[in-house]
Amino acid sequence: LSFFRRLYFRFAPQGVLDPDDMNHWKETILYRFIFFSVFFVFIVGAANFPSVIKHDYWVIAGMISIAYLGCLLMLFFPAIGYKKRATATSLLIYTVGISIIYSVGPFVASREWLLSFSVIASILLGWPGAIGSIIINTTTLVGIGILLKTGYWKGALFTDEPLFFWFQISSDLFFINIFTTLFVTFLFKKIEKSDREAKATSTLLLNEQKKLIEAKRKLENEFLEHKQTENELRESEKRFRMLFDEAPDAIFIAALDDRIIDTNTAASKMLGYTRKKFQTMTIADIQAPQVRG
Repeated sequence: LSFFRRLYFRFAPQGVLDPDDMNHWKETILYRFIFFSVFFVFIVGAANFPSVIKHDYWVIAGMISIAYLGCLLMLFFPAIGYKKRATATSLLIYTVGISIIYSVGPFVASREWLLSFSVIASILLGWPGAIGSIIINTTTLVGIGILLKTGYWKGALFTDEPLFFWFQISSDLFFINIFTTLFVTFLFKKIEKSDREAKATSTLLLNEQKKLIEAKRKLENEFLEHKQTENELRESEKRFRMLFDEAPDAIFIAALDDRIIDTNTAASKMLGYTRKKFQTMTIADIQAPQVRG
């Protein structure tokens, strides 16, 4: 299992690996179909090879071989565009079904293969695939009717009225094909729309989250810068206070109205007043009388 897991992710397209890709679910369906078909077709082909030889079903064997090589090509070269891979896969299913109808007759597996072709095409390619497959299948049903009328499968038929029997089968298949294909297309389009809306909402929320994280980071940086500025200012005040207090000369800090706001230690020693007493005085109170006069 680990080998298949490594192999699965080794060749997976980017749309499969990226869950946010707009075509993620379509890419996943297509890639898984191709991946498992490579192993399934090989096992089934090998098991039925004796029957191919016994009944000379070489057309079937040839078309299955072409389909197998096509699956290998699309598996090992994931860079091939999605629409090309989806179209090729749908057409390979159709051609394998046609080869079976051609070899064993239209009453064996025509409904299963043609309906599978339409459903796969509608899932992978949307409305263009649905409409295109309906047109192709309708043309195929008419073509098979023409071949039945000419007696092409005469030896492989089990009824005396193959054209009437085919008309009944093809009529049922025609309406079932249209209903199933259109319903599947509508359903998967709704799923695709919901998926795209969910991804768009998720992208919007992620963008808003990134903006909030960026705003938080800026606020944190501003807060750190503010704290750093406060610390620098506090350190500057400490250095000023130390120089102010330890200065040998008397220093007075006064307001515009001459009130003394602060003094240093030298001022207190010089005039004999405490710092608190100085804060109740004015510059005029400590000047000499001749200066005041």
